Amino acid sequence: MTEQLIEWFRDPSNKAYWNEDLVAIRESPLGGVGVFAKEKIGHDEEDDEENLLLRVSKQSILSGKNSFISNLLHECGADSHLGLILAFLYEKSLGSDSPWYAYLQTIQPKNTKGLILPVHLWPDEKKNLLIGTELYSVLDNFEEETEGLFESCVSFAREYESVLKVPTELAVDENNAKEKLLEFAAITLAIASRSFNVDNYHELALVPGADLFNHDSYGREHVHFEALGDVCPFCASCDECGHIEHGAPDSEIESDLEQEGDNEEDEEDKVHDDADTEDGMEDNKKEGNNEPFEVTEDYITKLEKELEREDMSDEESDASEAEGHDNSDSDMSDIDEDSLLIPDVCCDIKIVKSIPKNKELLNTYGDLNNTSLLTKYGFTSLNNPNDYVSLGDQALSQLKNFPDRKDWWDSKGYEVFNDYLHYTAQLNQEEYDNEGVEDKEEKEGHKNGEEGDDQYHSDAECQSCNGDSQASPGSCCNSCDGGNDEGEEEEEEQPEYLPWQVELRVNAEGRPSQSTYALARLLSLSEAEFQELREADDKTLFLEKIGTLESPEKAAYQNILNWCKQRSTAYQDGGLTSNDYEKAIRVTKDSQKLAISILVFGEKKVLEQSIASLTQQIN
Repeated sequence: MTEQLIEWFRDPSNKAYWNEDLVAIRESPLGGVGVFAKEKIGHDEEDDEENLLLRVSKQSILSGKNSFISNLLHECGADSHLGLILAFLYEKSLGSDSPWYAYLQTIQPKNTKGLILPVHLWPDEKKNLLIGTELYSVLDNFEEETEGLFESCVSFAREYESVLKVPTELAVDENNAKEKLLEFAAITLAIASRSFNVDNYHELALVPGADLFNHDSYGREHVHFEALGDVCPFCASCDECGHIEHGAPDSEIESDLEQEGDNEEDEEDKVHDDADTEDGMEDNKKEGNNEPFEVTEDYITKLEKELEREDMSDEESDASEAEGHDNSDSDMSDIDEDSLLIPDVCCDIKIVKSIPKNKELLNTYGDLNNTSLLTKYGFTSLNNPNDYVSLGDQALSQLKNFPDRKDWWDSKGYEVFNDYLHYTAQLNQEEYDNEGVEDKEEKEGHKNGEEGDDQYHSDAECQSCNGDSQASPGSCCNSCDGGNDEGEEEEEEQPEYLPWQVELRVNAEGRPSQSTYALARLLSLSEAEFQELREADDKTLFLEKIGTLESPEKAAYQNILNWCKQRSTAYQDGGLTSNDYEKAIRVTKDSQKLAISILVFGEKKVLEQSIASLTQQIN
């Protein structure tokens, strides 16, 4: 199947590039297949194009917008998730007639043991092992989502069965409904585990080749997926197209604008046609001949000579253009220079870190904990640094005894505290940046300015000083105002914060989040201290009072310690420790039990480290 995919990349009509000189596809110790280096691959810091391993035109990715049923998906209002599932099923039903046939063969929802099902459809005996985990409480939500998607897909198939053959996966009757649901669930997991959020137009899509790179959870990935995401959501244009301002192409406003434009063009065409007609009449009058034109041998010979001269001119022009191109030995020289392979309209996989020969190249799917990895991708990572344990239920239980403080935190305190964190983080970053500039100036000296000149900057620091790159505000001198025109200020976007209940957690290092400690500190305040917070005006609260919630206090640590201990009792495993789960991981052969053991091991380890650290803080 992988050989078929390589052939798909070699076909110019698919508008894709795969660097098969540097990488090979073979079985991975992580499971399934992976991408391996044929030789040592370096990372080029100067020319990013030299880091290219894969480039696929967005016209060649599989999304609802690119599928042959795109008009029907638009008609029924399917979102990108539902649209991608339906696009996959209908393209698959075409067999070899689908342009993605070779690629679709690499997406298999089953293995030698049967269907690869999402965790919420695993046997109850295994799901019960998850009781007390982050995942267990949301399993029912995933089951409802799968059933909802299945019903929507079946409804779509029935609605359009008069014009489209129903895919076998959606040919449901009362006798096979459960079997078809399980098959559908396996397919949706396979699609979810391979899909990428490409841009504002396609949104979720399958990118041939990009999904072959396995995930690294530890910040040691070798490649990154890149695609320009900020495109027009209506036409996918990277440039100004007017749709954001005037509306979608089929909106009434744009229809009116297009009609006006068409009318103007018709008037211009009419004028040109009339002018051409008059010119023709004049020519005939001048020639004085209204009879049909006779094609002679002399006339044919004359035309042939003119065509030869035009061909010679074209060849000389092509040769001149070829001389102007850089004839480098780069692997990119094999790529079609067609505009369809311009980076802005493609999806890329690029090297970000050098890798030795025969080692597997890994990507990262994001900073995901094991709950997210297992539900979306079907696997877990041992000692995942992104693991955490939520303490929301335990904190809310204590908050019931402090209704005034809960109301204040819910309505005002949490947002002000996060604004305060955002503000102090910016100040710290500016101080860090300024210190870096000063250190660099001390080491290198002022190359173009006098020593001690406070207004000094290098030519490359801002555009208004004829530099090559725009300086960030504050990094340049007052005379050029950070590259902005005088009086112009960029409006900073207001950060969006997660609900505070979601932020109540301890991380993989055993530390509480800043919001978790702030809430625990709020609960440790005396009544008088709390009243000062609640009665302070906004300016005083932000600048003077809210920082109190960051100050060290044993009572606050004790609150979090109590929450962690309560959280530890949620597991119904007889009090097993992380060491017990680590031993089980070494001997477990069942893939589902292994994934669960790794997940529970991670959470147990987080809680044990948190309890040890908090106990030390208190003592």
